[in-house]
Amino acid sequence: MDDTNTDPYRYHKGLYVNLHSEQMRKNLGHWSAPAPNGQPRTIPQQFLELEREGVAGLYSVFNALVNEQFGFHARVYRPAFDVHSPLLKNMHAERNTTLEAWARGNGFDMSKALPYGVTFKVAEHQMCHAVMIPHALSEEDAARERQEHPGALINAGQVFAKTDHTETATAEEVGLNWVRLFTAEVRKLLGTEPGDGHVAGFESLLRNLKEHGVGTKNGKEFISLLRGDAAGAQVWAAFERCTSALCDALGKIADDDVPETSTTMEDATPGTPATLDRGVRIAWKGSVQVLGWLLTELAEKDWIDAPRHKSTSKKFKAGTINASQFTKMTAPCFNVNPVTLGQELKPEGATVPAQDVEEFKIPQRPVGGGSLTT
Repeated sequence: MDDTNTDPYRYHKGLYVNLHSEQMRKNLGHWSAPAPNGQPRTIPQQFLELEREGVAGLYSVFNALVNEQFGFHARVYRPAFDVHSPLLKNMHAERNTTLEAWARGNGFDMSKALPYGVTFKVAEHQMCHAVMIPHALSEEDAARERQEHPGALINAGQVFAKTDHTETATAEEVGLNWVRLFTAEVRKLLGTEPGDGHVAGFESLLRNLKEHGVGTKNGKEFISLLRGDAAGAQVWAAFERCTSALCDALGKIADDDVPETSTTMEDATPGTPATLDRGVRIAWKGSVQVLGWLLTELAEKDWIDAPRHKSTSKKFKAGTINASQFTKMTAPCFNVNPVTLGQELKPEGATVPAQDVEEFKIPQRPVGGGSLTT
């Protein structure tokens, strides 16, 4: 990362990065720095810090996408999406509670900027959002500048950096840039010859980042509302593309850089790290909503076996698909967020638009098995 070049005309699209904030400089790489008590962190502790940084980055990506669609600190015409509404405050509370709990546990001074989320800030800074271009002052420009800044030596012809709003980065581009930056940090911490502690720390990070659900606690109502709104659905789809990119990038690290363990694929049970991390991911190219619908349809039409509830309770009826167990079986095989897939596999949680699946016609499996004939 170039932090020395001060040419303002290269200040765009990641070619030039100047970390102005001293706090940002201090926090970048905090996962490898000594703990607040001065003691060095063990390798598993360093991976735990980087895992927490990754979770904070996911919330930052999501917040950026929401702000882009609905306006930053601005009221929008739908009261439910007012950023001051209780629902969105609950979403922010979920993020802040998570981050502050970690910070307190590490002994950070809460009056200062929290250490978590700095990789997203750097990724955002790299993308710049507004490109700086050379701008030579005209006589009129120079006169106006002298009037606004009495005593300043400003003359026509002087060149300044000016914001060009015609070339900007979207929140999704920033999110994907964050994925690249964050996974580069993971690769760096893993090293070229990872030991047992590195492998264990990485696989814990991989598993927990894949399974972390943004908006499954305080923000659950907000996410439900967001996904039912046309503009909100765009936010959620972009967020899923970013999380899928993160799963793919971490999976590639697992495939390329992490030594094989003694657990074989034949011995592994669904949902274990061996199944989750080793070469069984299918590159799903559609939305998680469509994947959830397809899996449910295949199970209901008797083409695949899905775990089912054995007894009736207040929540479930005997014989219906056990969404939790079904998710554990299927999610590790695809490059998708397991939490989102789990929501889609619940009968009450399916949100797939009808037009997205109208081309799919899955017939009932013939009684007694056999193949389909047309």
